[in-house]
Amino acid sequence: MTRVIDETRVRPSLPQPLRSDASGSRRVTPGSGKMAPRKNASEDMEKLRRAIEFLTEEVSSVKTQQKGIFSLVEEIKALRIQNAEKDKKIERLQSRVAELEQHARLNEDFGMEGYEFVHLNRNNKTGGGVGFFVKNELNAKIVDKMTVCVDDLLECVTIEIGLEKMKNAVISCVYRAPGGNVELFTEWFGHFFNKTQMLLFICGDFNINLMNTGHRKTEQFINTVYSMGLYPTITRPTRLTCHSAKLIDNIFTNYMENSIESGILITDISDHLPIFTLFNCNYRRKKLAINGFRYKRIKTEGAMMALKQDLLHQNWELVYIEENVNAAYEKFMDMFNMAYNKHCPVKKFKESIKQINSPWVTEGLRRACMKKNSLYRHFLKKRTVEAEVKYKWYKNKLTNILRSCKREYYNKLLEGNKNNIKGIWTILNSIVRKESKGIKLPEYFTEKDKIIKDMTDVANGFNRFFVNVGPELASKISETNTSVCEDMGERNPYTMFLGSRTPPPFPVPSPTPGSRTPPPFPVPSPTLGIRN
Repeated sequence: MTRVIDETRVRPSLPQPLRSDASGSRRVTPGSGKMAPRKNASEDMEKLRRAIEFLTEEVSSVKTQQKGIFSLVEEIKALRIQNAEKDKKIERLQSRVAELEQHARLNEDFGMEGYEFVHLNRNNKTGGGVGFFVKNELNAKIVDKMTVCVDDLLECVTIEIGLEKMKNAVISCVYRAPGGNVELFTEWFGHFFNKTQMLLFICGDFNINLMNTGHRKTEQFINTVYSMGLYPTITRPTRLTCHSAKLIDNIFTNYMENSIESGILITDISDHLPIFTLFNCNYRRKKLAINGFRYKRIKTEGAMMALKQDLLHQNWELVYIEENVNAAYEKFMDMFNMAYNKHCPVKKFKESIKQINSPWVTEGLRRACMKKNSLYRHFLKKRTVEAEVKYKWYKNKLTNILRSCKREYYNKLLEGNKNNIKGIWTILNSIVRKESKGIKLPEYFTEKDKIIKDMTDVANGFNRFFVNVGPELASKISETNTSVCEDMGERNPYTMFLGSRTPPPFPVPSPTPGSRTPPPFPVPSPTLGIRN
């Protein structure tokens, strides 16, 4: 009985023959029967063959889809590269626009009437930079070859001023970063200014203490300066604290005459004391105010026409009959100056000194400001901790009071105009938008090595660039005859692949919600394909 059970477990599908024993009962004799032939073997083979053919078509379809996807990925990569190039161009344009806006803001915030602000900004950082206030009547221009900015080392802007009876003056404003390499800066300084044969003034914050003569790098810088024929005009400390006194701001020049006057100003506008140099140069001078008055020659169009008519009808016989050339010239100048002073006289005008007074600053606050300056001078003289603490406490207290008075002043103005929208906007514009005077924008723009000076053409150029960014990108995308989405076909819910062009060649039961129906045939794991 035990043997029959074991054989049944091993070979359940084989039919067992029935035999009768002596008692007439039927029993099973193991191992004595033959397996009956299966009738469905050919049908199973046919189904398996058709399933393999179906899988072959699916794999081929997936390969085609993958080729299309790879092609699409390459196109996307090319498009990203083009977009990156366009982004770089747009970034450069935005950087240029930001520079123009900053230039306009600098002229608006730091502009002075009658002066042009020439400056150089930092490359990769906000704030900082070097600059000049150049009088409009000076014949000045920027020297591009001597204007440079090196990150974390130095910033330098240079201008050249044309003089009448002397060599042109070259003036440079230099700032050395405190953490920059001193030896590299010294090498740059000697190479940059060594070939200049004109009158030279180099001013700025060098962050090299010239009073520390025992320092090797400082001595090397001083020796380089003297070897170039330059000498410092400032010899006293420009940055004072309770514990140190450093000479790090200076003006170097190669002009050895005694007509230069230099000095240090006592003011707390910065932690560095301002320095100055006065140089008597022969540029076109303007009539200076004397005792509150100034003199100006009146030259109108009518006056000049009258002068011409007077000179045409003038009797020059006295000049012609004179045999001595010098005497004839003196007579001519006397007659000419007489007519010139007659029609274009010099008149006296009262010089009006413009003072910018803040309306919220009272007389008591002005006296407090004077006391603050007095405390600062006392601190510079004594250089004690007590003097510094007293000065800083008074300065901070005064700053808070000034801000509070300014806030209260504008609050009262806004409260008084709360029913007047125009008045409110006038007040806000006076606070936010100061009137810019003398803003000098670039005179030309460059487009593909072409200089454009007409501002209408400049505006049209900007419009063309921004309008054509999208169409230019679209034109560089290669066109394909077939779409990748079309090759993918419809989604087949009964396979792990994306889709198939033909339905399966056998009936597939519909899956019920919430159940996981196994596939009707063994599906091998494909090496190429996208899983659902």
